[in-house]
Amino acid sequence: MRIIIKPLGMVFFALAIGGGFAAVSLKKTGPLGIGAGAVALSGHGNNVVAEEKWKFYTEKGAVGNMTVTRETIEGAPRNGLKILADRPGEQPWNLGISNALGTPFKAGEKLQLRFWGRSEQGSQVTIILQRNVPGFPDCFKQTLTLTPQWKSYQYDVTTTAMAQWESMIAVHAGFQAGSLELAGVELVRV
Repeated sequence: MRIIIKPLGMVFFALAIGGGFAAVSLKKTGPLGIGAGAVALSGHGNNVVAEEKWKFYTEKGAVGNMTVTRETIEGAPRNGLKILADRPGEQPWNLGISNALGTPFKAGEKLQLRFWGRSEQGSQVTIILQRNVPGFPDCFKQTLTLTPQWKSYQYDVTTTAMAQWESMIAVHAGFQAGSLELAGVELVRV
């Protein structure tokens, strides 16, 4: 049996082979511009925080923005988020970031929240695991003051029951004007 490939067929054959190699070597880039080859903001393993889902928000007169950063913390390169509060709103939750986890939780599950944080002006921040429903009931809430140097934070969390579409992490950053940075945000089952 002989296979005869005509010139036009050869072009399609070459494109198919080349496309296959290209598909293997392409890096997927998420909405924040972080490629798959980069060290993820959200880490690895059983972490339920997806880096591409972080969203910045403002309300009630708050003004600010969020940018993606690349930092070296304890010798490891990490992607991070820098939150700038030009003008905080009426309440700390009027400016911040949120991440829809898309993960269901049973009541009483044990999790660990880990992240790196810093703020040149010593900004306060509240980090919350909550249900994304009216009233935003939380099962974990911690307010802390960040230091100018990178510092590692770790908290044990016990969940309340949350449907997949309800689970969300929020960071309230509207306590004062200034900037803060977070990196390596992980929420893992333990």
